[in-house]
Amino acid sequence: ELKPGAEENASFTQSTTAAGILDVRLSPGDRFPQDNRAVLELPAPVVLPVTVYTDDPDSLRPLLEVIPAVHVTFEPVSRYPAANGGARIVVLDRFAPAVPPAVDAIWIAPPAAGSPVPVASETDHGKLTRWRSESKLAAGIHSRDLDVDHTLVFRPGPRDIRVAESDAGPLIVARE
Repeated sequence: ELKPGAEENASFTQSTTAAGILDVRLSPGDRFPQDNRAVLELPAPVVLPVTVYTDDPDSLRPLLEVIPAVHVTFEPVSRYPAANGGARIVVLDRFAPAVPPAVDAIWIAPPAAGSPVPVASETDHGKLTRWRSESKLAAGIHSRDLDVDHTLVFRPGPRDIRVAESDAGPLIVARE
């Protein structure tokens, strides 16, 4: 209810799985009918197809299946790359294919011999001590001193982006 000469704000949440028109009308109308209605055109939600190649899908399901804008397909490593299925992102979990993906990829603990970023060392008891705030990939992450059971320490090239580090060197690296 809006009293004469007053202003009010109202908010609500709208979720949809399809494109459409959201038409909001205030009633009863007043002497200025132009502000009694708002029409918004809602675009269709974008769903990003992701294929994860792993022999341990249960370890990654809780992380990836909760993201509404992502459609995840899990495939065993043995099906790479036959099962790509039009993915725009490929996740490679603990293996390095002979032919790297032609799309954007996330490499999780690749073997040192096939890693896209050279591996400087491996450690069984590392500690993530710093997120590089200048990296957009680490924006908003503030946790640190995280114990890591087993990790690779990378030797990034000059154009690589250091995302997270330990005292021994970078633990997460990104590349254009």
